[in-house]
Amino acid sequence: MTVSGGGTGAGPGDSSYPGDATGDWEPADTSGSPRLAKDYGEYRGRVTPTAGATCVWRVDRPDGTMLRESSARSAEEAKALADAWVARARQQPEDADRF
Repeated sequence: MTVSGGGTGAGPGDSSYPGDATGDWEPADTSGSPRLAKDYGEYRGRVTPTAGATCVWRVDRPDGTMLRESSARSAEEAKALADAWVARARQQPEDADRF
């Protein structure tokens, strides 16, 4: 993943990110679209490269229902934002995870 402020990951189109796959984040290649993925149990996270050095992070339920998606300036920032969102969601009542 070509990112700034992140690891030494591979460029767009590559399916592995050795420098960015840290903190339980693992390389994933879905339908030819490289990304990082993390299984939180009740949530699934993913980080996908976009234009230049930016990324998009997303948190879904296991059934694929999107809960949150936003952009970030690097893979490291995207992973931290997704991890923080999940931590906040876990502190909320069950119906409040749509913030």
